[in-house]
Amino acid sequence: MDNRWIKVSVKGPLDVKDVVISLLIEAGSPGVVEDDHQDGKTASCTAFIPEGFLENLPSLRERLRRLNCRIRTSPYKETDWSERWKRFVRPVRIEDRIIVKPSWYRMDDAPGRILVNIDPGMAFGTGNHPSTRLALKAMVVASRKYRYRSMLDVGTGSGILAIVAGKMGIKYITAIDVDTTALRIARKNALLNNVDVRFSRKRVERIRERFSLVVANILCEELINISTPLAERVERRGTLILSGILCNELDVIKRVYTGRGMKYFKTYRSGEWACPVFKRG
Repeated sequence: MDNRWIKVSVKGPLDVKDVVISLLIEAGSPGVVEDDHQDGKTASCTAFIPEGFLENLPSLRERLRRLNCRIRTSPYKETDWSERWKRFVRPVRIEDRIIVKPSWYRMDDAPGRILVNIDPGMAFGTGNHPSTRLALKAMVVASRKYRYRSMLDVGTGSGILAIVAGKMGIKYITAIDVDTTALRIARKNALLNNVDVRFSRKRVERIRERFSLVVANILCEELINISTPLAERVERRGTLILSGILCNELDVIKRVYTGRGMKYFKTYRSGEWACPVFKRG
């Protein structure tokens, strides 16, 4: 049977393109085709969302409208799109030692190299997006200084952050997401990498344990909404890494989380994206 998709075409300001891509992937698209216009101010993105994700379109339209973007949708029938989108996903090197790659991409292992195989499917997180790369970099750098025993990954998506943590030697890992499709994909990726992760649909408010490392790569609005329970999940002398934040949102995030008892440590940046790191005293 042919797969049925909704083609979503978005046109808007160039400076919000990364946010638009994140929203399209969050809405269910396995990949996004992007194009920067010659005027240097405008960008277009094309995504393909399965018909089963139609309920996400009203919210997507509203969020894109707030970004001053125009959106057009149309039915799309394509039997091989699920294969064609794979050409947009490439291996990502994190701090030289760790390479995150799609499962179908062949690469030889080498001494000291950690290969992480990720099959994103309909879940966000291939290592290609700046917010994911920043979170991974922050995790790798922090792990050089501190020995983390446990980790909580909030909004795990494809499971990429939890799996890299397992590859780095963190033994007790919990990864949560409200999206059942994402959890199914994340479980498959964990098996693919032979990493033991406890996956759950629990919201962070229902988690009672504390962790030495807590990471959340989700949109700023949600990070603010869950700031109290998220900060409470960090144990004494533990680390909190937040990503999915635009640089112009950083001051708000710092103010909110320092108000929750966290101490601001440092920020990693890539273009318009920021990844602040906090510590608990």
